[in-house]
Amino acid sequence: MDERLKKQADVYRDVVMAAVASKACEAIVTWGFSDKFIQRGLNIRHKLPENTSTLLWLFDAEYRPKPSYAAVAEALGSRR
Repeated sequence: MDERLKKQADVYRDVVMAAVASKACEAIVTWGFSDKFIQRGLNIRHKLPENTSTLLWLFDAEYRPKPSYAAVAEALGSRR
């Protein structure tokens, strides 16, 4: 697995685990969905390093789940 995608999955897992551990958490909302339409424009508007935006979303440009998707599902399952 690409090291950057592994790191993205780890960060998503950690954040969601912290959220579900909090009694105050009622929802988890993501800002984006896939890499398909946002990648280039986001990098230009926010002056992010090249390909950084591909590490923001749970799905790639072909709408395939990335490792972060599985990490979020795993973390949400830990709430049970």
